[in-house]
Amino acid sequence: MKIPLSILCQSPVSEGMTNTEAINNTIDLAKFADENDFKRFWVSEHHNTVAFASASPEIMMARIASVTQNIRVGSGGVLIPNFSALKIAEIFNNLQAHFPDRIDLGFGRSSGADLKTSIALGSDRLDNSFNKISETIDYISNVKTNSSIKAYPLVDCEPDYWVLGTSQDSAKFAAEKGLKYCFGSFISSEKMMESLQTYFQYFTPSKYLSKPYLCVGIFALASETESEAIELAKPVDNWFVRSFLRKEDCKFPSPNSLSNFTYSQQEEMILKYRKTTTFVGQADRIASEIVAFKSKFAIDEISIISITYNHQDRIKSYKLLKEHLS
Repeated sequence: MKIPLSILCQSPVSEGMTNTEAINNTIDLAKFADENDFKRFWVSEHHNTVAFASASPEIMMARIASVTQNIRVGSGGVLIPNFSALKIAEIFNNLQAHFPDRIDLGFGRSSGADLKTSIALGSDRLDNSFNKISETIDYISNVKTNSSIKAYPLVDCEPDYWVLGTSQDSAKFAAEKGLKYCFGSFISSEKMMESLQTYFQYFTPSKYLSKPYLCVGIFALASETESEAIELAKPVDNWFVRSFLRKEDCKFPSPNSLSNFTYSQQEEMILKYRKTTTFVGQADRIASEIVAFKSKFAIDEISIISITYNHQDRIKSYKLLKEHLS
């Protein structure tokens, strides 16, 4: 089965790697995606973390679109609390002016940072994300023609709008606005079933979409053998434990540094559960699992995030997945 595949890149930073190298790896991956007919390439927004060099998706998008030819380029996502609606509209109108009909605007509701960093960013601490999304779309579409405030430059086309989330609230908002929805299973799959059901249940056709359009973001890592894939995933497992469970700010470690690392029983249990929500293994096997996953949940498109210590291993994983799912 041919599945529309997209890539989400967080510009991961491995031990021994500079932030500039991580950003250049993202550009290299985007060129690969364009040359290999991936549908879209999204970049994320994170702040004050050594693990990701992806603080400014709007700048990354401009560079990526300038060095690629056909692939859609988007924010996965632009984080609503960190911007005004007008500023987001101005940014994306500018991108559309330079790269018409190639830009995706994915809205995320978090600030992408801890509380102290959010305050330093001047993030909006009120939970008005949905209103701000609607306001942003109004500015871009110039629907308020009599308004004295407009988002320049005014352009003839709009980006593809996406609501990103891991909850029923985001799913319902996307559905009622008639927008595309992307569920971030790689972040948390706990509420996936309920969120997808909510999206289909409440979907209302709009000028942007006549029927539901669903993407799910998954973590997938493919290799030629099961054992190699498991080895490649170990740095990500270690980073997950240290970052989320032990609250360390750390880069993705070298596989050679993990031989003496020990996990608690609770950490082992959490890692074991996490493996049930990711796709790691021999390429042919996990491709079959992804096909079954798509069919089970009536998914239109799959967005894949892969992280490896070595950049070329990540390229190889995406190449194998593309070959087995085309």
